[in-house]
Amino acid sequence: MKVAYLLGSLNRGGTETLLLDVFSNADKASYEMIGIYRKDGAYRNDFYAERNAYLRRLNRMTIYPIQSKLLKAQLINFSPRLAVALLHLKNK
Repeated sequence: MKVAYLLGSLNRGGTETLLLDVFSNADKASYEMIGIYRKDGAYRNDFYAERNAYLRRLNRMTIYPIQSKLLKAQLINFSPRLAVALLHLKNK
């Protein structure tokens, strides 16, 4: 099964820690995964060192039309069965 994860950043949060563990064990469950994120963070090297991690970085959030097109193109190219958005939104 193909699964796409949309992340805000690769920082050391609980979500990112869990997802790093999921990526490292993906081959045991025959999952093919992609992580699409917008900001680097403390876990960047850990994610890129993981052989099961297929990552793509967006420069801005998807509210900008050009980024929406890039995100859509990446998701269409990967053709996931499931897409999971793990974005942390801040109140202003």
